[in-house]
Amino acid sequence: MSSHGMKSLPLHMSFVSLIGSENSKFHRFRFLHESLQNLDNSFQKNGGRLYTFRGETIRTLEMLIKVNQSIGIR
Repeated sequence: MSSHGMKSLPLHMSFVSLIGSENSKFHRFRFLHESLQNLDNSFQKNGGRLYTFRGETIRTLEMLIKVNQSIGIR
């Protein structure tokens, strides 16, 4: 719940093309994965969860809006 009394959906969307060159991809992905895992652990300690998505931003957001509306989240 946000400070305004509304439910929030913490999420991260990955843009694989922005990670960098082949030489640095492994280290950047590992850092990103570990950081997101730590963030998710923090949310879980407080009864929440971090949702992660990979793909085209607009389509993913449209899907999230459609799914959340169908279960009553605005």
